[in-house]
Amino acid sequence: MKFPLPILILLFCISGTLSAMQADTIRLGESFNAQPLNYGAVFCEISPELGLEQVRQKKEGWQAFKPGNRMQADKTLWLHFFVQNTGKENNLVFLRNWKDNLVNYYFIRKNETIVKRAGQMSGYPEASELEFIDFYKFPLNKQEIAEVFIEIPPDKGLFDWLRICPLKPATGLIFLGQHAGLQTTLVRYYTLNIKEVQIRNIYQGALILLLLASLFFVLKLPQDRVYRYYFFYVACGLGYSLIQSRGYTYVGQVILQFPYIKKFGGELVFWLGMSSYFLFAGQILDFKDNSPHLYKNLRKISGALVVFGLIQFAYLCLSLDFSYADFMFYNKVPVILFYIWLLFFIARNTKGILTKYILAGNILLLIFGTVAWSKASFSDAAHPWPGILNHLFTLPFAVVLEIIVFTFALAIRLRLELQKKLAFERQMVENEMLALRSQMNPHFVFNSLNSIRNLMIKDEKDEAINYLSNFSQLVRKILQQTQHKTIALQEEMNFIDLYIQVEKKRLNNDIAFDIWIDPKLELEEIRFPPMLLQPFVENAIWHGLHPSRKSMKELKIRVIQHNESHLEIAIADNGIGRARAESQQEASAKNSLSTQISHKRLELFNSSSNSQISMEIEDLADQAGTVVHFHYRFED
Repeated sequence: MKFPLPILILLFCISGTLSAMQADTIRLGESFNAQPLNYGAVFCEISPELGLEQVRQKKEGWQAFKPGNRMQADKTLWLHFFVQNTGKENNLVFLRNWKDNLVNYYFIRKNETIVKRAGQMSGYPEASELEFIDFYKFPLNKQEIAEVFIEIPPDKGLFDWLRICPLKPATGLIFLGQHAGLQTTLVRYYTLNIKEVQIRNIYQGALILLLLASLFFVLKLPQDRVYRYYFFYVACGLGYSLIQSRGYTYVGQVILQFPYIKKFGGELVFWLGMSSYFLFAGQILDFKDNSPHLYKNLRKISGALVVFGLIQFAYLCLSLDFSYADFMFYNKVPVILFYIWLLFFIARNTKGILTKYILAGNILLLIFGTVAWSKASFSDAAHPWPGILNHLFTLPFAVVLEIIVFTFALAIRLRLELQKKLAFERQMVENEMLALRSQMNPHFVFNSLNSIRNLMIKDEKDEAINYLSNFSQLVRKILQQTQHKTIALQEEMNFIDLYIQVEKKRLNNDIAFDIWIDPKLELEEIRFPPMLLQPFVENAIWHGLHPSRKSMKELKIRVIQHNESHLEIAIADNGIGRARAESQQEASAKNSLSTQISHKRLELFNSSSNSQISMEIEDLADQAGTVVHFHYRFED
């Protein structure tokens, strides 16, 4: 019986379709390596509510699984095939799918069903090290045949009605292999990624050190916000790097336990990092004072970025809108444009060394970030970049370079702030020293005016005029010297000489006065606090020599050089000594006040100068007088 040609063609197509609807048996020989599961399985797409038992009973609707199959996004993809171990020994079968978010493997052998839950959103409960990188193993004895079902449900979130974009269909990209092939695949996998992991560990370690250093400054200087913003920025850079860790590393295995963080955490960290960066830039460049309007807007924008990042993260977690996740690059365009505008604004409107560091860090980020994006967009595992370039150029690496430059900027800012603080403190010290010197002037002026009054009462007009002339010179010198932090030691000695001449006239010239200066000294080159010696000379005259009953009252001042950086000034009198002088209550009070002021002046001078002055008072034996020693160790 002959059949027409059209009928023969129709029967051939029907028979081909019927055979395609039957699951094949994939035979794993000893040389069977990892291969994609194409043309070796049949698939069907059914309601997500149906489970394994309903699918096993399903006889219709199965189609040949091959590349280019158009999947229905709202249906569960089921794959079905048989696998046979044709080797001479018991073996292991492995399956791998790293593309789909949730995959359930059902490996049926004899009366045993082995179930494995895989996929990026599975959470990897009690996973082995291989399962952390999506390799799932199943035992298969020699010549044994197992039936395999693979379930890939649609990506539906807890609040699926929130979804903006349509569902993404499952890829069904499954690789199948036997144990020997697994070893070959793993060697290739580890070889490809181990250099990247090593490099990533280096800059993760650098980020951890920078984070700890910034935390120290946050705790040490809590009032300075720049360190707080820098800390958050470094934390975001570290967080982004950790989220990208490979699954066979310890950090990567921990991150995989939190699939929502692994899948969407990088986006959240990006927005938080940009917010921290804008606040950091505004603070370190002092926009609050230099550009208050921009600073106010930066704070608003930073707050908006935090809110947007949190809302987007919550949306993705609740809706599992992976189609939206694929287009998240485009919602970064406005903030990237603002970021570039901000760099141009900084370059044009802010000056100083910190601006150069901020611009340098951002230029490095832009260059290496662009290279990393190019690598990710235009290369793949089959066509990697040459050598270390394939692993070195990543976005976290670009962030590390930028953060290191920012660290130098912070160090310079800290130095500038310290210099500013020291300058302020020195100014405060000088003001306090000026106030202390001013406290000493009224006491001396009052005594001198009292002496002039006594001369006028005694009708000693010529002496009074002469005394008044010397006194006016002293007052002029006092007014001049009080305005300076230091003067030449020669000026101080000239002032002391003039002061003693005035005081000798008040005491009827009954004091023998002598100044001796080491001839090796050049007093004009030595800086000395003004009017530091005068209170002690005054004490020697009025509280040591004046009450004395000795016929020869002596006051000697010696300036002695001990070495190149140490000189001594000694003020010696042969008066009644401190013990008897302190017994006079009024004199003791005045003496104590002037001594306290002088000690305070020395303390302030030593704290604000590299030179140091120390003072000690020596009581001579048998109340034979007093010697005040000033040891001046000055800077070379």
